[in-house]
Amino acid sequence: TFFMALVLLDLARTTKKRKHVTAAKKLIKTMQGWVKLGNSNLAHKLLLLTAECNALHEKNEKNIRRAFDAAIVTASRAGFIQDAALGNERAGLWLSSRSSEDNDYWARVYLERAFLLYSDWSAHGKARHLAKCHSRILKIDGSSSIEKTGGESISQHTGFSGP
Repeated sequence: TFFMALVLLDLARTTKKRKHVTAAKKLIKTMQGWVKLGNSNLAHKLLLLTAECNALHEKNEKNIRRAFDAAIVTASRAGFIQDAALGNERAGLWLSSRSSEDNDYWARVYLERAFLLYSDWSAHGKARHLAKCHSRILKIDGSSSIEKTGGESISQHTGFSGP
């Protein structure tokens, strides 16, 4: 349900078709019902879907970033590293789609965090994929500022040395 809603919201962003938002909102309502019944493991996922909805409709970029941050912090505090990584990735992708020097900076921050969290979760393939697909933003060319505990750079951590 969560991933289907996330995919639908991404489709809504790329295709501009309202039907995808409508379908996603139905799934979100279902998830909200589960949370009301006591499933607290979905709270951070609902916050991420809210951030994605805001990214479609909200004009204030700071509010959208705050919504992504709320989802990321909630996932982290609940111990869902993979969902914190996903939240960072989604925030970074949204920001990278909006042209400005400030957005480029924040896109890099979020994508770097996503990379490190995926790595911490031992999703090394996903981390390498993220590094490969976003090497321009992450500046993977041997001068990357992404550091792992112990001083590993992205290149050392994944074996990926850029395009």
